[in-house]
Amino acid sequence: MNYLEKIRNIFIHQMQIIMDGEENISQALPALMKKTESGKIFDFLASVSKSQNKILAYLNKTFTLLNVNKSKYTDSVIQTLLSEESQTLKNYCVAHASAETAISIYYHTIAAYQVEMYETAVDCAAELGNANIFDLISECLKEKKIINNKIRILEESFNRQANKNFELDENLIYS
Repeated sequence: MNYLEKIRNIFIHQMQIIMDGEENISQALPALMKKTESGKIFDFLASVSKSQNKILAYLNKTFTLLNVNKSKYTDSVIQTLLSEESQTLKNYCVAHASAETAISIYYHTIAAYQVEMYETAVDCAAELGNANIFDLISECLKEKKIINNKIRILEESFNRQANKNFELDENLIYS
């Protein structure tokens, strides 16, 4: 097997894992949106849902261009983070931060992981030299970075609010 065949195999494997993760996230979003009590979180999840639709369209085009099956491998990291077993992590976060801050940290973890997955895929696509595939995966990476930035902004907003509430509580304690 020559160098480019090895890179292609790694790329396909990476893309199949990414596709599984993206499909799992897309399936989980409607239920998460129904459960949230925060308008900010709901709006954020709605924007993520729109981005997910774009990403899935890009990925489907990529698999068509590659002429390979999209569902051979699973993304065990995303499956674990979205599963009920991750409830322990969520509970820990909520116990040590506001619920909104905890949720934003949780989704920031998922987005950061996915950005790294896409960065590797973009590198492989560049090495393979297929401009169409490179462009599609680069668009996915761009969408994930936008989501990651929205999460960061959301976290900062919640942290500012939590600090204001802490200052108010502190004033009540010491007055």
